[in-house]
Amino acid sequence: IDKRFQGKGLGKRFAKLLLNTLFEHFACQQVFLSVYLNNHKAIALYKQLGFEFTGEYVCEGERVMSCQRDAFNTNC
Repeated sequence: IDKRFQGKGLGKRFAKLLLNTLFEHFACQQVFLSVYLNNHKAIALYKQLGFEFTGEYVCEGERVMSCQRDAFNTNC
């Protein structure tokens, strides 16, 4: 989301729409993403949506998070 539009809930709405599409229409059971630990706002959003850290690392220090279909929070 462009900086001019951040803080308006657009990222959360898009993330929920994307996850719902993946879980409902494509029958995904789990979604993974990676995030830098200093990106506190993103981590907070991902946790609200049901993501948890897996303990895995990817290139350049990013940590992996995953969301199980049954943990997806559509009410956040």
